[in-house]
Amino acid sequence: MHGVMSVIRAVERWTLTALLIGMSLGYASQVVIREVAPEIATRTSWIEELTVFAMVWLAFLGLGLTLERGRHVAMGSFVEKLPPAARKWASRAVDLVGFAFAAYLAKLGWDITVFVRDSGRSARCSTSRWRGSTACCRPASACSRCAT
Repeated sequence: MHGVMSVIRAVERWTLTALLIGMSLGYASQVVIREVAPEIATRTSWIEELTVFAMVWLAFLGLGLTLERGRHVAMGSFVEKLPPAARKWASRAVDLVGFAFAAYLAKLGWDITVFVRDSGRSARCSTSRWRGSTACCRPASACSRCAT
């Protein structure tokens, strides 16, 4: 299991890096295109939507890594006052509730993704049909962290 999780972590880190670099280059190129060749700027406006889409993935994949490393924001005042045994059980209870909530959100996100895809509607670019897939990314990442 540890080998699989280390591969997932490496893929996440490389994906985050690629998304950040790709977003920066894509948006910068869009700004340059608008200034240098405004006549083709409307044909490349999809870059802005793709950048926003990538930013959502970047944020929520990054949240999974911060959760795993314990660098997320936590309100530990109450738990820190508990004795060690109770602290351990409280921590497990929080993890279990978080896992259940993340699993519910993953299911809900999947349902939204399928609904949007099956509706046949799309907005400005073809990736809009799968916009709901970001709703699956967030909780699925959190579920994988809680499972280890």
